[in-house]
Amino acid sequence: YFGDPFPAWLGSLTNLKYLDLSGNHFGGNLPNKFPNLQLLDLSENKFEGSIPNELWESKNRLVALFLQGNELIGSIPSDLQNLPSLKELHLYGNNLDIESSLCSWRLSDFLVECNIGCDCCDSICVDSGE
Repeated sequence: YFGDPFPAWLGSLTNLKYLDLSGNHFGGNLPNKFPNLQLLDLSENKFEGSIPNELWESKNRLVALFLQGNELIGSIPSDLQNLPSLKELHLYGNNLDIESSLCSWRLSDFLVECNIGCDCCDSICVDSGE
């Protein structure tokens, strides 16, 4: 258990591939500088604001993204649909505008596990439940 603030120096670890800081009560905006991540788990914290487009710098490497259980708002960046390496996506438990953001995308073409908290999206990804 860490708490506020999020350690900004973690973004300088350019060779970092796996980062799991779930359940640590970090707050503020989501960090956005992780160029080589394959797995990012920031679930069950107190992050707020929108999901930054810069989070997709690791667009060819990110395999799993866990952001559930935060206080995120807004829409999902459209660049998400351009992450062919992404296999797991977990966004439920936020205040995101899921329906207008994701329901027109073809996420089922590449996602294996998807838990986004949206009934309308059953046709694009299998919702594994909460």
